Amino acid sequence: MINLNFDLKKGEILGVAGLMGAGRTDMARIIFGADPMDSGEIYIRGKKVKINSPKDAVKNGIGYLSEDRKQFGVIVDMSIANNIVMTDLAKFIKAGLIHDKEIETESSKFVKSLSIKTPSVAQLVRNLSGGNQQKVVIAKWLEQNSDILIFDEPTRGIDVGAKSEIYELMTSLVNMGKSIIMISSELTEILRMSDRVMVMCEGRKTGELDIADATQEKILYYATLREEQSQMASNVSTKNTNNSNKNGSSSNSVISKLKNTFGLQQLIILIVLFLIYGLFAALSPAFRSGSTLTSIFDASYYVGFLALGVTFVIITAGIDLSIGTSMMCAAITGGVVYNQLHAPLWVALLVILAMATAVGCLNGFLVAKLKLPSFIATLGTMMITRGLSSILSNVQTETFPLRGTSDGWYKSIFRTSGDFPTGAIVLIGVAILCAIILNKTRTGRYIFAIGSNREATRLSGVNVVRSEAMAYIIAGFCAGLAGIAYAATYTTIMPGSGAGFEMDGIAAVVVGGTSLAGGVGSILGTLIGTFIMTVLKVGLPYLNLQPHYQIFITGFVVILAVYADIYRNRKKNQ
Repeated sequence: MINLNFDLKKGEILGVAGLMGAGRTDMARIIFGADPMDSGEIYIRGKKVKINSPKDAVKNGIGYLSEDRKQFGVIVDMSIANNIVMTDLAKFIKAGLIHDKEIETESSKFVKSLSIKTPSVAQLVRNLSGGNQQKVVIAKWLEQNSDILIFDEPTRGIDVGAKSEIYELMTSLVNMGKSIIMISSELTEILRMSDRVMVMCEGRKTGELDIADATQEKILYYATLREEQSQMASNVSTKNTNNSNKNGSSSNSVISKLKNTFGLQQLIILIVLFLIYGLFAALSPAFRSGSTLTSIFDASYYVGFLALGVTFVIITAGIDLSIGTSMMCAAITGGVVYNQLHAPLWVALLVILAMATAVGCLNGFLVAKLKLPSFIATLGTMMITRGLSSILSNVQTETFPLRGTSDGWYKSIFRTSGDFPTGAIVLIGVAILCAIILNKTRTGRYIFAIGSNREATRLSGVNVVRSEAMAYIIAGFCAGLAGIAYAATYTTIMPGSGAGFEMDGIAAVVVGGTSLAGGVGSILGTLIGTFIMTVLKVGLPYLNLQPHYQIFITGFVVILAVYADIYRNRKKNQ
């Protein structure tokens, strides 16, 4: 943009015309804070404002409807209701939890007023027509009570009937006192809808016309006016940037009930879990013993905690390869504090949590803030934590107290002296807490949105860096819980170990139905996936298979789960 000055009045549509490459979309993104502004000033209601990000723009009452609504406007794998309230989610939070009923009520008002054709506000946006998707984006900014709306190619890719509806909606918006900057490549649209027309060429404003004086010929003349010609021909005086005014049927069958409770995908993997368990029980009578069930629970604790944490990361379309080694590094650190520094056991356990959470913070900083690829960043922290555990322990094995000793109380957290699996209660409790965070808090809702469409989430004014980093921090904290569970279950911690444990956790998440593409996942699915992986791990030796065969079969199951995820995404995008 070069020397671009214009004003926008209350209750008007300013049409912005120009040929491809004129810089119209660049201008819109700069005003909205999506792209940085090298120099210049923006005034709203006569007051100078700073807009360095979409969040700043939203706070100042600006909304942006991108020319590519699917990439930058809507989050197609989320519901209409969640899309509409995305920019103002805090309004629907009480006591830290999202009230979905209030969201449904509020979004239904906009569905009705904007005539969005849908059977329900719970409908996924991907299932709507182009015109109705555009209305959802408009509803999002109206819910935020935006006074300035930037429409970039508002009718691109929608049918004639939907175009008329969008035009009527724009007219009603300016009648309400809203101000619209409308960028369009259709001259008939510019002439039909605009109160004034600003024409751009090569990043410069080359002309401005009142609608009464505007014709296609004049617009095309200014749209092809080069810099030298513009200096001679342009006599249009303008004011500084952007001024506006604020005023202005459920079934009774058992299957249907189970589907409603678990969801179809979770119901399928739950059936698979029972089938696998039943198969091992049928092939090996010894598998049916109580000690086997105890072994399954013991193996599920650390895998389950790892899986619960990395679920958050995978939903953001990221990956965390460091969870296994950070778990063991944290456990080793706790062992050093307990054995060599002679600290109380409860202090050592807190150190385990703090150490793993610190690694999660580091991962969040590297991925969300520095924008390193999650695979590379967490591969690096995996190697760092693996080496650090050996350094801290001086390559010595660390042991935790045995049951029956004065500090052996912590083992009862996961199994009583009577072999009751209390750890299952702890694991399920943590899973419930994770489900609440993921489904009932603003952070969880934004994590889903980031995984589905990071840029559209950013352009909704969401602090994506903070939300994405929080996913890695949660993964780190859960890795700390896994370290405590591992120490309580197995007592002895080997330095430098933990490589491969991350695959157990990631495999459980993928088998549980969380998509590696991001935006889709559930804690219940992860929990079921955890038990599928641990039943396989404990059950395969009962068939007298060598360890390498066990690894092969487990890997084959993971490949099937990944392929199912890919197939599901292909079908969804068709």
